[in-house]
Amino acid sequence: MARILIVRNNTKEVADVIYTVEQRVGPGAPNLRDDVLLVQFFLRALQESGGGGRPFTPPGLTAPLAIDGRFGKQTAAHIKFFQEEDSRRNPDATLVTDQLVDPVRGGQLTGPRTGKVLTITSLNVHYVLRKGKSLHNNINQDPLFPVALTGAFFL
Repeated sequence: MARILIVRNNTKEVADVIYTVEQRVGPGAPNLRDDVLLVQFFLRALQESGGGGRPFTPPGLTAPLAIDGRFGKQTAAHIKFFQEEDSRRNPDATLVTDQLVDPVRGGQLTGPRTGKVLTITSLNVHYVLRKGKSLHNNINQDPLFPVALTGAFFL
């Protein structure tokens, strides 16, 4: 099940919210429905123009990414594009580009073996840049937010 983490930020007194997957999402991964929904939601939200930064829209896109909780070719292609494009735009961020979205574990926003920024971390950061911290902190207010995740995040 997707989940919310409170991550302490050394530069602020208030903790930041990070939405993360419980299990890996990607080729050969468990691809739990809630986890895939969260990843699809972030990827779809980042395709929209407006807000800070350029949209993350794969070339040749004919339809917006479906937020249906099923991992398939379309979701795989969007993950791959996001990782590659984010790495091009932010070469210093050293994003993991393995076509997998790993969970945050132990509050670490980077991979334990690679030391690189996790894709789920970057998805959260780009969402904040595009939509603002207020909407990120109240993500269920986003019209794209899947109703099926409401129970996972909000009681």
